[in-house]
Amino acid sequence: MRILVCALLFLIAVPVQPQEKDKWERVYTLEDATIAMNATRVEFAEDGAGRVQFRWNFSKPQSLEGSSETKYKTRVETVEFRCERRRYRLVAFTLFDTKGKEVLSKELKLDESEWKFVKSGGMMERLLGPACKLIAEKKL
Repeated sequence: MRILVCALLFLIAVPVQPQEKDKWERVYTLEDATIAMNATRVEFAEDGAGRVQFRWNFSKPQSLEGSSETKYKTRVETVEFRCERRRYRLVAFTLFDTKGKEVLSKELKLDESEWKFVKSGGMMERLLGPACKLIAEKKL
């Protein structure tokens, strides 16, 4: 009984750090979608590359490639950046339907996902700036 009381007192006395809630900031608007970046979470790889999450919200449901019946409205993807080299690679993605239910989730093996150069004028160039700024802030 004393052990139980001591354990309960310990749990009450130790402050619990609340987990920071995801904060999504819009970084780009397209005609049929908006792209937001998770401004609270950056993961770092061993080589120093930073991983950032982007959420694509489409105005109309999108068909899953190879399936006319499976549709999704939101895509959350994790992209790894090597900012100084202007390179990126997709690490993982999850697709959600209109009700927020997960439709498909895939984590790519690093040997499956090759590094790509950020092309001038392309979509990734628009996302590179905000992502690299966030990575630099979180490194400090």
